[in-house]
Amino acid sequence: MKYELQRSRRALLVAIPLVVTGAWAVAVWHGVPLSVAIGGVLLVALAWSGYLDVTYEFEVGPDDTIQFRSIARRRTLALREIRYIDARRWNRGFVTLRYAGGTVAIFRAMPGVRELVEEVRRRSPGTLVKGDL
Repeated sequence: MKYELQRSRRALLVAIPLVVTGAWAVAVWHGVPLSVAIGGVLLVALAWSGYLDVTYEFEVGPDDTIQFRSIARRRTLALREIRYIDARRWNRGFVTLRYAGGTVAIFRAMPGVRELVEEVRRRSPGTLVKGDL
């Protein structure tokens, strides 16, 4: 199974950090204090790093692996590596999958997310799932 985020939503993965960067540039242009400018740089870096790592495509393979693609990188995980799925509604619009090497964030509204969670539940019964889609 292969699922992709719609183009309009994929554009948001770059548009949101661009807006934050633009706001920071306007603030610097108007002469904000140095401490605020440094804090703004940290906020801009956080926005870019967070959104560039959001999954826009994933594929569940027949060999119990999942390949996740984001703008920043591509990851392949075995289903048994996923330890925890956070699908609670208040999770900022994302479903997060945690494994020993980190976290994968997927938009809740992305096609196939429900099927992915069910597939992980079916193939890896030891995975803890919080929330529902």
